[in-house]
Amino acid sequence: MGRSLLNKIVKWVVACWLGIAIALGSSVTSLPATGFVLDDALTYGTPADFSDDLLDAARWSNDAQSLVEQGVRGLGGGLEYAIAADFCAALLPQFIDRPRPTCSDLQRALQQAFDRWADGHPQLRFVNASASLAAQLPPSDTNFPAQGFGAEIDLFAFTPQDYPDVTDYGAYTTFWFLNKQPIGTNHRRLSGKTLTSADIVFNANACYVFSANRAQAGCNHFESLAIHEIGHALALDHPDEFPHRNFQPALQTTKTAIATCQNPSQGYQHSPGTDPAAVMNSELLLESPVQLTLSADDLNGRNFLYPICPTPAWPKFWIYLAIAILCTLSLFIGLIALLLLISCRQHSQHKRSRHKQSESRRPRAGDRRPRTESRKQKARGSRIQK
Repeated sequence: MGRSLLNKIVKWVVACWLGIAIALGSSVTSLPATGFVLDDALTYGTPADFSDDLLDAARWSNDAQSLVEQGVRGLGGGLEYAIAADFCAALLPQFIDRPRPTCSDLQRALQQAFDRWADGHPQLRFVNASASLAAQLPPSDTNFPAQGFGAEIDLFAFTPQDYPDVTDYGAYTTFWFLNKQPIGTNHRRLSGKTLTSADIVFNANACYVFSANRAQAGCNHFESLAIHEIGHALALDHPDEFPHRNFQPALQTTKTAIATCQNPSQGYQHSPGTDPAAVMNSELLLESPVQLTLSADDLNGRNFLYPICPTPAWPKFWIYLAIAILCTLSLFIGLIALLLLISCRQHSQHKRSRHKQSESRRPRAGDRRPRTESRKQKARGSRIQK
C-alpha cells in the first residue's frame, strides 16, 4: 500500500511539472512566415537600399480620439469607413449571381472583410460610419490631399472612364499620409509616416460574384477582393511583385515579439520567399478566386505595422512559480504522510509481536502445580532410599 501511494504522489508531481513546462513552451511560439512587403513608395529616401524600408512604414496613428466624435484621424474609436451612397447601385448590376445580392449583402460582406484583418488584434477594429460621414475623394484642385477627406477609409464604385486608375483592375486603392511620426499600438512614437485617409475604388465595369460556391476565374469574388484592398488601406503591398523587398520576423519567440513591440523595425530580416496563399499576392485572385483567410505573411505584415504587445511575462512567471511550489509542497507533504503511515504500521506490528512473545513465555495456571508436585515426590523418594 505504501509503495502504491508513493507511486501515485510521484506521478501527480511529474504531471504537474509537465503541465507547467507545456504552458511555458506554448507562450514562446509564434506563427511561421516567409515574407510581407510594404508599399513600394516608402523607401526611407534610399530606393536602392531595402534594409531600411521598415523605418519608412506608413501607419494609422494610435490616437485615443475618433474621427466621428473628435475629428481626429487614427485608430481611436476604430478605423471609421464610409460606403458611397451610389456604391450598390453602380456595382450590383455587375454580379453574375442569380438572384443577385442585395445592398445589405454587400455591406455585410464588407464588414466581414474588415473583420478578417481585425480578428485576433486587441486594438485594430473597423466601424461603419456611413450614417455619420459621407465618402469623399480629395478634390481635384486641392494642394493638400493628405489632410484627409471623407471617412478614414472610403469605398466607391466607378467606371474606368470616371476613375482611370481602376482600368484593368477589379479594384484600386490609394492612401494618403503625412510626414509625421505616428503613435504605435505600443503607445510610442514610431519612425515613418502617418496615414490620414484611404480610398478603395471598385471597377463598376468588372465582373463580380458574391457566392463563394459560384466563384470562377476572370470574375472577382467580392469579399475576397475587399479583403485584399483593405490590406492596401493598411499600407501593405504585393509580396509576389516585390520579393526583393519582403521581410519576415528573424525569430519566432515571445522574446522577439516583445522586442518588436517596443521597436517594430528591429527583429526582421529580408526574405525573398513568398507564401502562395497570401491574400496580398497580386495574382492570387486570378488563380484562386476565393481567398477569405489571412496567411501567416499577411498577419505578420499587419502585426509589424500594428504590433501586438504581449502580456508582461512576469505575472505569468509568478503564477507558474506558485504552482510549482504547490506541486513541490504537495510532494513533501505526501512523503511525510507516507513515512508516518509506514512508521505507524511498523510500530503496530512490533507491538503485536511483543505481545505474542510474552504470552508464549508465561506459564499456564494448571502447569505449575504438577511440576512442583513431581519435584517434591522425587525429593521424598530420594530421602526414603537413604
